[in-house]
Amino acid sequence: MRPSKLWSIYQFICSCGICRKIKENNIIFYLTITIIIIIVCYLIGFLITFLLLFSYIIYYIYNLCDKLLYNPYNPEDSRVNVPTPKSYGLDYDNLFLNAKDGTKIHMQFIKQPIETANKCITMIYFHGNAGNIGHRLINAIEFHKRLKCNVLMVEYRGYGFSEGRPSEKGLYQDALAAIQFVNSCRQVDSSKIVLFGRSLGAAVAIGLADKINRNSRLSHLRPMAMVIENTFTSVPDISRHLIAQHTPDCPFWIMRFFQFMPDWFYKSRFNSIDKISRITVPTIFISAQLDELIPPKMMAKLFKNSPAIYKELHTFESGTHNFTWKCPSYYETIDHFLKTILELKALMVSTENNTYDTPTDIPSYQSIDLEAIEKMPLIAQQIQNDDPSNNESNRK
Repeated sequence: MRPSKLWSIYQFICSCGICRKIKENNIIFYLTITIIIIIVCYLIGFLITFLLLFSYIIYYIYNLCDKLLYNPYNPEDSRVNVPTPKSYGLDYDNLFLNAKDGTKIHMQFIKQPIETANKCITMIYFHGNAGNIGHRLINAIEFHKRLKCNVLMVEYRGYGFSEGRPSEKGLYQDALAAIQFVNSCRQVDSSKIVLFGRSLGAAVAIGLADKINRNSRLSHLRPMAMVIENTFTSVPDISRHLIAQHTPDCPFWIMRFFQFMPDWFYKSRFNSIDKISRITVPTIFISAQLDELIPPKMMAKLFKNSPAIYKELHTFESGTHNFTWKCPSYYETIDHFLKTILELKALMVSTENNTYDTPTDIPSYQSIDLEAIEKMPLIAQQIQNDDPSNNESNRK
């Protein structure tokens, strides 16, 4: 109620002689209590309105983070047009598997010839945050040809032909369904499963390996190795970095808000820096030094935090976020790592919980001094080249 209206009411009361009656009947105390109650009600109403507005803002930001993280409609026809290996002259199995919650997940399984499919490595391919598995076919087919391995491409829920909506928990369920399928497939060697992930896909691979590591009932699903490429330490970390680096014109108070926003504001966190510290699976880290999205420092941190019984860190000076696979010696580097793991496999002694003791003669390998990476700027400058494929939309 406005002060002017209150003053008008007071004047009306005085003109009617009500004040004299109040004094005579000694009811000033009750009037004071009534006014205090009215004021308190106003304050409570204001507080409730503020809390509701604040809750709505938090809820909006909480869900906005997922909308920015998952981009299944880039390009626009990604949910209806999924290229297949058949367009490249390769036979494949088109699969729809049920995740734990019943969501149907689309996958493409490119296998080696029958006589070698059950002897070679099987790579489970986890893609980035945009598009669908068909947009990674060239890379997957090169793995199939050069590494002579089977490749199972997983299309997350909410992407391509898969059902449902993407979420951190859901993506882990999709990954688990994929490795359970490979483990039960009689046409392949379940002891030679390799997890490959790029960007968001690497976070999914790390999350899957950590889940297997922490659940004794899933210990039989332990992969032989992991290939981690151009990924982040966590969603909150990369969000703060991208806001600081790519929104210089953003108001200062908004930037400070996101810089100090607690991790629980994020619906999907993919806390890989914590999960990687519990995974002893042999791992190779592929880091692009011209990555326009993920700072090389994050890959270096993941490498340092990894307790893998055997690990390698390789940097590619001309590599970008999505196209490191076009760099010279990319496939040879991964192939050499996997062959090394196969050679060292006999030295790894399995314990009752299906973890491995670390042999004293297995060294940890890195191709570059970590101090050199830590001195690099948070974000590298892109080098323009004549490759038209580098002009495609970024897919984290």
